[in-house]
Amino acid sequence: GPIVDLVYAVDIPAGSVVVASLSGAPGAEMGLYLFRSGTESIFTDEPLVSSARAGGLQRVSAVVRTPGTYYLNVNGRNTDRAYAFTLTLIVKQDTSAAEYVAISPELRSRSSEVCLNLTARDSVSGISRIALWESVSSAPLQWMPYQGTGRYCLAVTPGDGNRAISASIENGVGLIKNISARVTIDDTPPTVVLATPVQGSISLRARPS
Repeated sequence: GPIVDLVYAVDIPAGSVVVASLSGAPGAEMGLYLFRSGTESIFTDEPLVSSARAGGLQRVSAVVRTPGTYYLNVNGRNTDRAYAFTLTLIVKQDTSAAEYVAISPELRSRSSEVCLNLTARDSVSGISRIALWESVSSAPLQWMPYQGTGRYCLAVTPGDGNRAISASIENGVGLIKNISARVTIDDTPPTVVLATPVQGSISLRARPS
């Protein structure tokens, strides 16, 4: 038969992870597309995510922050006959922020590079990005991609003393959690207060101080 598109409307709440899987009968050539809320035509609007590999096994996933009616399009590309398929949809709402598993600041640092060793997790929507800042700073957050367990660094205001450093992690649906740690900034090089022998003296030891 002709190429066929079947469209399913799905109401999805805010802050959800959506996973759709398509399994066609042997010999089926199919595609799977997820369209945004407000889509007017599957032929002219761009899908949010799509899967159109060869064959009938397709899978798409997306994080939905805005609630609404979304559309799943199952596209059949066979022209000889109709093929059966199974469409599976999982919608899981993420209502809790990510959690810190471990945070280990480098307790003494130069102001040009203050680093925290971080591990965080979010089992539903994952962690998308992280930001570090000096707690007294009012500057906009400088976000960076979260790369998993590792060392994350920033520069702070020069000058010796104790500082509070804050970290924010954002999960896939935009929920943020903050945590703080204290570090000691040391920007002053050491001073020699005693040296022997003094300038102009003679040392009889193999290794003078």
